Amino acid sequence: MELQNAKEVLQSPHFQEVLQLHQSGNIQEAIAHYQSFLEQYPKEPQLVYLLGTAYCQSGELEQAIALLKQSLELNPDNAFAYNNLGNAYQEKKQKVEALQCYEQAIRYKPDYVSAFFNRGNLLNELGQQPQALASYAEAIRLQPNYVEALREYAGLLREMGQEENALEIFAQAIQSNPDNADTYFQKAITLKKLGRVYQAIESYIEATRCNSQHTSALYNLGNIYLDLGDHHRAVEQYSKALQTRPNYPEAYLNRGNAFKALGMMQESLNDYSEAIKLNPAYADAYSNRGNLHKDNGRVEPALSDYEQALTLRPDYAEVHWNKALLLIVKGEYEQGWQLYEWRLRMASYQMNCQTFPVPEWRNLEEIAGKRVLVYAEQGYGDAIQFCRYLTQVRQHCQQLIVQVHVALIPLLKTLDTDITFVAKGDALPAFDAYCPLMSLPYVCKTTLENVPASVPYLQADTAKIQQWRHRLSTNKTLRVGLAWTGSSKHDNDINRSIALQNFEQLLQANVEWHSLQKEYRLQDQTALNQFKQIQHHQNDLNDFADTAALIECLDLVITVDTSVAHVAGALGKPVWILLPYAPDYRWLLNRTDSPWYPSAVLFRQTAYGDWQTVLGDLQQQFNQWIAQAETHMQKLSTLSTQEQSSQKKNTRKKDR
Repeated sequence: MELQNAKEVLQSPHFQEVLQLHQSGNIQEAIAHYQSFLEQYPKEPQLVYLLGTAYCQSGELEQAIALLKQSLELNPDNAFAYNNLGNAYQEKKQKVEALQCYEQAIRYKPDYVSAFFNRGNLLNELGQQPQALASYAEAIRLQPNYVEALREYAGLLREMGQEENALEIFAQAIQSNPDNADTYFQKAITLKKLGRVYQAIESYIEATRCNSQHTSALYNLGNIYLDLGDHHRAVEQYSKALQTRPNYPEAYLNRGNAFKALGMMQESLNDYSEAIKLNPAYADAYSNRGNLHKDNGRVEPALSDYEQALTLRPDYAEVHWNKALLLIVKGEYEQGWQLYEWRLRMASYQMNCQTFPVPEWRNLEEIAGKRVLVYAEQGYGDAIQFCRYLTQVRQHCQQLIVQVHVALIPLLKTLDTDITFVAKGDALPAFDAYCPLMSLPYVCKTTLENVPASVPYLQADTAKIQQWRHRLSTNKTLRVGLAWTGSSKHDNDINRSIALQNFEQLLQANVEWHSLQKEYRLQDQTALNQFKQIQHHQNDLNDFADTAALIECLDLVITVDTSVAHVAGALGKPVWILLPYAPDYRWLLNRTDSPWYPSAVLFRQTAYGDWQTVLGDLQQQFNQWIAQAETHMQKLSTLSTQEQSSQKKNTRKKDR
């Protein structure tokens, strides 16, 4: 009689209303009704199953599992109960039990699409990718337009390295539902992985067309624009992402990066600080804010942020390295050069590093009687500046092998010591230990007081000097070399290079101007056409020995912070170096001289991006230099005339 009454209840209009409440998402109200029904019919399997399912949907997993297991005791072949019990176990991270439930659901209902899909998701989590693919494929076979299964199947193909196959499945999913934002989103990730960046952009845009609030699509679109250097669009997308999710620290961080690239330093600082406010344990945000402070010359706030980042992540190599740069620029060489070693652990630095099947060395006492390799791991200027240590290293080892860029070898060979130079990429002779060149200040325990600054430590080739003198004019005008840009690939090039047009007033001086640029940028072409007084030699500057010989023929070199500054400094030639507000670590702070190059004079920005003040100071000192140089030349000319007259008198006396 009870069972008959229960069946009648399940078919009643009142119960159908409860089912509609459940299906429409009014879970708690449905639970209350199910409980009321169960008080009257405690052994009705369908009521127990429905209440267990509702508890599962409301997140009350313990009650859900107990009720679903009870329903299966009453009705052992209920595939739906097994599937929902699997979902409950999955939520509780009981993956083995969940998998068993999905298998049972499929056993009792071999065409159960959702069970195949859920099993595929679980197998993927368990790392059983081929089995997961098979489960997704079966769900799709049973329901070819099952968009979620198609999307997960394609995503798994992508993770398995089958990106092209994945794109075919994404196309099938889009054909089934052209307005599913998540499908476009996953397709965009696949395209980005394949390097099809602009197609990825289109797919992300489609995702936002389908769902303008798709935060992840907006954020990833911002990331692509940031990588492409389209910083305005990056800011726009990050801002949209933050409108949909205001508590998104990663979006604040990356928008801060875009603002920084645009020179909007206050906005960048605000975003980094907001990221930290939202996530006080966000080491990357402290690191980036520290870098912003560093780039704006705020040394102590930068150090404070670096310390906080290292408290959160003690092995954060990039922060250790940036802290090293700040300590070195402050003149705290002992700790700075020690921390500089962290560069070798940075992922972004690995392309510069080399490893060999012999020990590394960091102590001069270790290399007595050994054949040692030193390899140049950074730029041309770095190699020129720090090759000075090679003489000291050579005094402690049996043989010194130095691997450098081929363009540097003719110049570095003029070091007054016995060194075997090998060009990068060429075969190396046998050696017993190795060390990167930029570790030598640490190895040699460099302080401000003992910087090896005896110049010149490099020499220009005599024959090349003579060749240049034959090419250059024979008038008595002062010769000045100019370098206004470095490599565009340099991380800080936007701050260190200067457009040639800014030198217009300086170039009016009555001196002989010589460009020391090997390459010219498109944006300088108009100025190059205007400044006919500049002599160009790019076709004759085949290596740094050519550059050194030309510099040896000049009276003064004016340059931004690039390799030309190091060549002139190493030769002991007068060199005026123009520095951004936050200078490279080697130039220290608040001084116009350099312990590394006694012949150098430093001209520093006093505010971020302010080259006009620098060029004004440069113009003033340049005018004074010209006046002094011309006075000196006149004195030399007078002396020369007197000497000639004296020589003639002496000759006449002899004739008598």
